[in-house]
Order: sequence, then C-alpha cells, then structure tokens
Amino acid sequence: TIPTILLDAFGIERDGPSPIISMKRKLYSHQAAAIDSAMQDKHTLVCTGTGSGKSLCFLLPVLTAAYTQNNNETASSSLILFPTKALAQDQY
Repeated sequence: TIPTILLDAFGIERDGPSPIISMKRKLYSHQAAAIDSAMQDKHTLVCTGTGSGKSLCFLLPVLTAAYTQNNNETASSSLILFPTKALAQDQY
C-alpha cells in the first residue's frame, strides 16, 4: 500500500480498494494502471507522449518502496535516468 504521506504529497485521496481510484488531482488512466501494476511487483512499460505524466508512473512506486522498506529486509535500490537532452529538444 502507498503510505499516506506520499498520497498527500502527490494530492491523491485513498478511496476504495485501490489507492488510485479517487484523487484530489485526477490521473490519466495510463498512470493509474501503471502505478497499480508496479505496486504489484509486475514489470511495467509506459510509452506515451511528452508531458503525459510518465514520471509519476514510476516515481510513486519507487518512493513507496524506499519509504516502507523494513530495516530487516535486503536493501532495495532504484536507478532513475532521464533523457534530458532529448527532452530539452522536444520542448521547443
């Protein structure tokens, strides 16, 4: 489950069986599906246009894993890469 502190930080309300169902700020359907998939430890691929919110699709599950990690578990790690040059060229 996604910690309340992260839901609040991203403006998401917990309502119903999935924490992504009802939100203060509405997510795109691909975001909700990707977050739910990643939270179930499934390999997830998201391919959408610039500005569609792909970052939230992986950022929320990564932050959840980091925040909820138990000290007795093997440490998890994440590597986040952004294609900044391609993104900068796409913004003009």
